[in-house]
Amino acid sequence: MRKFVTFGVFATLVALASISLSSTAARASFNATGVYCVQATGNQFTKGLIHLTQTNGTIVGSYGHGGQLSATLNGTVADAKWKDQRGAGWATLNFTPAGRDFSGSWGYNGRKAEGDIVATRIAQGTTNAAACQ
Repeated sequence: MRKFVTFGVFATLVALASISLSSTAARASFNATGVYCVQATGNQFTKGLIHLTQTNGTIVGSYGHGGQLSATLNGTVADAKWKDQRGAGWATLNFTPAGRDFSGSWGYNGRKAEGDIVATRIAQGTTNAAACQ
């Protein structure tokens, strides 16, 4: 009986350690840094580039004519704030585990969702909006 109890405790510890290690490895390998082609729906359809840079759990970005985004990353979900010539608001960005794509929703401050967002990372070093056509 003692052997079974010892083995059970050992097996549980090994399982917990492997879950913890795989979770840590997944977080360490995820990085949202890149240029993305974004399509957003809402009061108007918008398509363009957004440049994101991730440092630890923080993402900052720029888009369009002076648009700025800042976000806190929790796993692969970013809770973001944006500001541009239309005003200011919030966005929730759900990244794929590799960070190649994201989707989500956006809205103005204090209001419900205005529309949806879909984005795909494009070639590194691309800064031309024509790459997003």
